[in-house]
Amino acid sequence: VNMLNGDFEQDTITSAAGWEYVSTYPTYAPSSWAASSSNGGSTLITQGSSAWGGLSSGNGINYVGLQ
Repeated sequence: VNMLNGDFEQDTITSAAGWEYVSTYPTYAPSSWAASSSNGGSTLITQGSSAWGGLSSGNGINYVGLQ
């Protein structure tokens, strides 16, 4: 399966906390992704961010948390 921006590297996390809420209209989703509605969002998280329990997806710099 070929997934656009599957490693979430097209987006930059500038927050010192190691995560950013994706709330850019109209997608409310990471770059190259499309959300099904404007009622939610997603969170881009830097691998190992202590704010998210130090979790890692095991691939790339970032991972996504769906909300």
